[in-house]
Amino acid sequence: MRVAALYDVHGNLPALDAVLGEVGDVDAIVLGGDMVLGPFPAATLARLRELEGAHWIRGNCERGMVEQDDVDPEFAWHLRWCAEQLGADETVVADGNQVQAVQDLTGGGAKVVLDFVAEQGAEQDGFAMTAPGGSYFVIGYGGQVEIPTLDIISTERNIIGNIVGTYNELAELMALAQSGKVTLHTRTYPLDAAADAVADLDAGRVRGRAILVP
Repeated sequence: MRVAALYDVHGNLPALDAVLGEVGDVDAIVLGGDMVLGPFPAATLARLRELEGAHWIRGNCERGMVEQDDVDPEFAWHLRWCAEQLGADETVVADGNQVQAVQDLTGGGAKVVLDFVAEQGAEQDGFAMTAPGGSYFVIGYGGQVEIPTLDIISTERNIIGNIVGTYNELAELMALAQSGKVTLHTRTYPLDAAADAVADLDAGRVRGRAILVP
């Protein structure tokens, strides 16, 4: 089996095209992180998405774009620029003032907030960023939403759990998976290797879901 491993492309599209031209016929391509943070992020991402059957691994630069708590402030501007190049209209650094920043950008709060993290304080921030009459969608999991009921009633904000689609759509997806028409990416661990699973998830080594098997 021949595998091409591409690491640290850093948005260098000309270099990526040159390397892909030398790869030739391989059985799999592994994209080992730090792919788009560089001079041509959008074009590089579009080129990588054209690769069929590529296996993606999140690198520290991708992590930094969504988890900015420990990012060097001098480097934060590059992360924000890259996010803007990838389509973000506005960017906000999670520096402790993110709720106020979002409220200022949206004139008092966003009508819709999609929380893909929902833990470690993101769940409280997400609701606080939601405008009166708006909707806070909880997509991630792991935290706890603790909100005085009066705050919900007085502002008429909605809290909506979301499993990325309706229940019927999820059932249809399971039927497609069972018939072999879609591929589910999972990695199983014995129960006594739970710590290894957590470490692999944290390091971005798991593609899809990590499953503990008793």
